[in-house]
Amino acid sequence: MHREESYWGSRLLIDAHSVDPKETMERIDPAYVLKLGEARGWVPSATNTVVDYLLRWLAVMSESVRLGSVASLPAMNIADDLRASPTDAFSVTISSIAPDRSIRFISPSIIWGGTYASGSLSNEVFEEESGSEWQVRSNLVVDAVQSARSHGAYWLDERATVEAIEHILEADPSIEATLCQLTGAEGTGSDNFIVESYGLLVPLCSHLLNKKPDVGAQFYRRLTARKTAVNQVAGGTELDWVDIVLFESYDSEPVRALWEEALENCKSDGDLISLSMLTLNGDARAWMEYRVSADENASSQFVRARAILMAGLLGLTIPQTQPETWLSDVAELATQYQNVDCWGREWFDRFVTAEADAHAFSAFKLLLECVDRRFWTWKETLIAGRSEPISTRRAAFLNQNIGNIKTAINENEKAIIESFLTTKVAEGQVWPWLNIQA
Repeated sequence: MHREESYWGSRLLIDAHSVDPKETMERIDPAYVLKLGEARGWVPSATNTVVDYLLRWLAVMSESVRLGSVASLPAMNIADDLRASPTDAFSVTISSIAPDRSIRFISPSIIWGGTYASGSLSNEVFEEESGSEWQVRSNLVVDAVQSARSHGAYWLDERATVEAIEHILEADPSIEATLCQLTGAEGTGSDNFIVESYGLLVPLCSHLLNKKPDVGAQFYRRLTARKTAVNQVAGGTELDWVDIVLFESYDSEPVRALWEEALENCKSDGDLISLSMLTLNGDARAWMEYRVSADENASSQFVRARAILMAGLLGLTIPQTQPETWLSDVAELATQYQNVDCWGREWFDRFVTAEADAHAFSAFKLLLECVDRRFWTWKETLIAGRSEPISTRRAAFLNQNIGNIKTAINENEKAIIESFLTTKVAEGQVWPWLNIQA
């Protein structure tokens, strides 16, 4: 059965409250088992049906992990559409099966780390993938995902909710222990299980981080330690699902330690932008503002520079620095990052509100000149905050040009990704202070 037909057929049965939950479970796609509990308000009969099915599923997956028979998936991005409503058939999509332009290690002059000792890249390194080769690889990805779904990978691209997890664990706490055991096992079987059950494990991680922070922190580390070519991210933000729930968690000692670790692991301006997006709200925002305030007076110039740049990315007041110094250069860059985001908001607002299509199109073109990934954090909020809904014509244009926005973001962020606190981190350099010469 086609996946869309399976979805809507399952939804009709799930919403038919006159049909007994057990009978419904026998007739629906197992990928929507949690939706059965949600639609029936987690009444005992529905909850027990869901739990019974999950216990059977866990028994099968436990044996698969033990035997190492959980299939490995090819490289792909699985992107969650944050705008999707609970009734959308496909809130999560497989995306970014992009042409392969990866570096081929075919020259003895290539050093460890993926760069040339000479600092320049020869054309022989890049072998462009043909259209037919891409089509073959794309078909392999689709076939592999369909095969994984048919063998129990129901949450590879299906997101569960924290509320659903809490109802399940309340009914049968042993499910938590079993999932922790499966993810804690060593080997590719466990790694593959994490990937194929990620949409179930991430909300469990969120639950644990808030209810049992020590256990949650350990669980988070295991999820992020998975060795896989599959990225499960939130829309255009490219933020990992589990990183989002980490920074949405309440402040606690184990959670704060993970936040601090994420800050210390930032190795480029792109990393700092991602961190600023993760710390926009809640306890994480309060922690980040505290760190910026404290680090602005640190004895280490590196820590001070990082705090200055974060202040700009978070829209905070950028501290005064001594002119014509490295810190003044960082402050200038922080101001630039702050202004670029403001310009993006302004041009997008004009695109949405302009009466004439010509003016809206001009604003859209200017948006493309300055947009970066922070666009995805305020796009929907800006639209929803208007007194009048966006016109159908304008909304259609926007949806048809999302690809152009993504392309512009990638182009505009090249310099951001390749630099760290005004210092270029690219060809011939492992770190800004270590330049390898031929």
